[in-house]
Amino acid sequence: MQGHRGRKEYMNSYLNQCMERPMGKKEGCGSHLTLLSEAEKMLSSAIAEYDEAAKLEDPVKLRKACEAGWLATVKASDAVLEASGVGAGKSHKDRRIKLRNLESSNPDIASLDLRDRHMARMSYLHIEGFYEGTLDYKEAEEQLGKVKEYLNCARKAVELLTKRMQST
Repeated sequence: MQGHRGRKEYMNSYLNQCMERPMGKKEGCGSHLTLLSEAEKMLSSAIAEYDEAAKLEDPVKLRKACEAGWLATVKASDAVLEASGVGAGKSHKDRRIKLRNLESSNPDIASLDLRDRHMARMSYLHIEGFYEGTLDYKEAEEQLGKVKEYLNCARKAVELLTKRMQST
């Protein structure tokens, strides 16, 4: 039980630090660009943490790398949702539902498979990588590469959505 409590305290502290936004930043009106930038920073952090974990063969650092990769995915998904006008997800369920609704109403966005990719990163990085610690180094590296692909798709979705909003 002691280990679980320590993990929970670490997670709360880590996520609180990572999820802070600059003071005065309002939702909407360019917040999707801020979220994309935060996602890119989190991915860079995840890759650096992964490199150090692999070099030192440190499973704790590997878990941190996985969680940072997951957070990059969440930020990217929230950027897409902000750009669509529905607002960032308030929970995992809310984010999943909003992505599904966005895909069902927009074939161009649906073709990017954002919801499925988002949920896959949740399973691999957040659950198996961070909580369970069952991802090995090769799988973690592969998943972080998929986060990079996801950020590229999220950027494309944001571009499509902002063009659509500007034309209406």
